[in-house]
Amino acid sequence: LFPYTTLFRSAYVDGSYEHSLKRYAFGCVFILPDDTVYVENGGGDNPDTARQRNVSGEMLGAMFAVRWAIKNGLPGSNCAMITRA
Repeated sequence: LFPYTTLFRSAYVDGSYEHSLKRYAFGCVFILPDDTVYVENGGGDNPDTARQRNVSGEMLGAMFAVRWAIKNGLPGSNCAMITRA
């Protein structure tokens, strides 16, 4: 385990892609030490990025999670990316 897990328990990220809209998106769930759950989402439609389909959403979500943790002073977090084959 990371040395700062008492500050920030986990972040879970998943990405998606909607072919008809050519849009990718992410959902991100943060679980804080007091069991507070914070949920965020976002997405994009950059044509070059959309070629990666749901991976683009997953990457965007992972970047969001890291930025959110840093912005909120929560170093040493555990991050998991949920993917489907």
